Amino acid sequence: MMRITPNIAKCLLGLLIGLPGLLAAADLNLPASARVTVKDVSELTQYNVPTGPWHNGTVPSLPVQGRMVWQVWQSKQSGRNTLQVLTDLREQLLNQGYTVLFECHDWICGGFDFRFGIEALPGPEMYVDLGNYRFLSATRKTPTGNDSYITLLVSQSAQHDFVQNIYLAGNQEEYAKPIDKAQPDKVVPNTFDGLLERRGSVILSDLVFKSGSSALTETTFVSLKKLATYMKTNPKRRIALVGHTDSIGDLDKNMALSKQRAQAVAAHLVKNYEIDAKQISAEGTGYLSPISNNLTAEGRKANRRVEAVLLSHQ
Repeated sequence: MMRITPNIAKCLLGLLIGLPGLLAAADLNLPASARVTVKDVSELTQYNVPTGPWHNGTVPSLPVQGRMVWQVWQSKQSGRNTLQVLTDLREQLLNQGYTVLFECHDWICGGFDFRFGIEALPGPEMYVDLGNYRFLSATRKTPTGNDSYITLLVSQSAQHDFVQNIYLAGNQEEYAKPIDKAQPDKVVPNTFDGLLERRGSVILSDLVFKSGSSALTETTFVSLKKLATYMKTNPKRRIALVGHTDSIGDLDKNMALSKQRAQAVAAHLVKNYEIDAKQISAEGTGYLSPISNNLTAEGRKANRRVEAVLLSHQ
């Protein structure tokens, strides 16, 4: 009986650095630049396999039970975009007999809501750019008649490709142990609060700024609602809002613009959520801290952002 998980997992490494095809386990040479940053194995657990985009306050899903393998792979950027990475992975799954249940990308998935509505490890182990990620779920009938499931979450930072792979088999005999070079890592709640307290900062990625503008439209932003709730629940904690820009224009103007963006967010929180202004400070770093390259419109859009930084140490 063919064991799927090691081949699929190893294939992720090969695809991230451009190795062709699905290699046999005995012939696979793992490149030094690719590594597993997380490995978590649950003997018997329930996993809600996403089957549709965020809708009416939830992510449609199929609850399944079995042995689950949760891995995150990280590699130096291969020069390919997330669509190309996921397309190769999808083809490998189809060749192994999988059927795709659902596939989407960032805003089509549901953007911020979808990201925080599914199982996804926080950074730095798994980086998810809310404006540049792709998701796929698939299923396969095993030779013993049981169903196995796999989900892939693909994203990129300025320097690295990231792939999260969750594999679940209804029959423990269908599970093959991942390679031992991975080290277990503690899984923290994939909530807004969990990310903020673990990483110390969260990108408010549903805020959209036009190039050269600090205007924030009068609308409801999910990220600001969650931040306001956190601040009201923790009134003694302080948050620094840090604005960022793309690289268009000189540094002095962008430093001023990035601070204006942070100030606009702070004003929104005070006006719409009655947050105490003493809990908030606003700063700007211009284009000095990009999370993507400025060579493309997509990259510049990602760099025009505001981050919430937790200042409190208690």
